[in-house]
Amino acid sequence: MVQSIEFNINLPTPLNISPPDRLFNMEETAYACSVPSSKEPYAKNMGDLPLEVKRIEVSGSECGFDGFMAHTCKGFSLEPGDSTKLLISYQSDFSAAMVHGDLELGLTSGILVIPMKACLPLYMFNLCKKNSILDAVEEIICSSPCHFLFMFLIYLVAYFLK
Repeated sequence: MVQSIEFNINLPTPLNISPPDRLFNMEETAYACSVPSSKEPYAKNMGDLPLEVKRIEVSGSECGFDGFMAHTCKGFSLEPGDSTKLLISYQSDFSAAMVHGDLELGLTSGILVIPMKACLPLYMFNLCKKNSILDAVEEIICSSPCHFLFMFLIYLVAYFLK
């Protein structure tokens, strides 16, 4: 039986951030920061009677919460000795370097709670958080060019009226 699920996340390759390759490295970093981490624990019926999992939740929410995602949210049944694979992933929003959650299997006899933890090294957390902020600013500017142009025109008018 799985006691807990831990996601110890690292960037797939060391990123060499040097000025000539900065644009390439920004794209590489953005990609590396957006890839979710996955685990595939097995659920096995070790008993003598059929086991029915009625629902799968993450921290009381259906399918996912706080970056954790159960990709199979529907219940399932296992005959004695049978097993099935569960796909669980974590995708950080970079609001915290460590996040805790619970995988909750709703059984006919009660709820089996499996603690989950996701950890990002501090260097990765800072790099990805900075990158996500830059992406948000870029999206605001690029998604509303009319607003940006309007603000720029107001600035020009104010400058020339001085």
